[in-house]
Amino acid sequence: MGRTVKYEFIADERVRKQTFRKRKAGLLKKDLLLNRMFGLLQMKHPICSKGFENLPSMKQTAKMMDQEKFLKKNVTRMSKNLDKEKRKIRGLKLNNK
Repeated sequence: MGRTVKYEFIADERVRKQTFRKRKAGLLKKDLLLNRMFGLLQMKHPICSKGFENLPSMKQTAKMMDQEKFLKKNVTRMSKNLDKEKRKIRGLKLNNK
């Protein structure tokens, strides 16, 4: 499918940090692309969130949800947005008559 990448420890700290920044930028770019294509919520990646690992475990897990809860919440939000847009269109049609 894709090319296979051989992962190994990068000894030079400068190169290691630069590689990390490039991978992080690639992940964020992919996240933005998925958001544009499918209207998915952008995720806060633990890698990218500063101080995430320093939070107590209760705060880390406070807003975590499984796939089913996430999809239900997303569908509910999208249906509310759809209803809002329908009302807006209905209002425009009434104003044009």
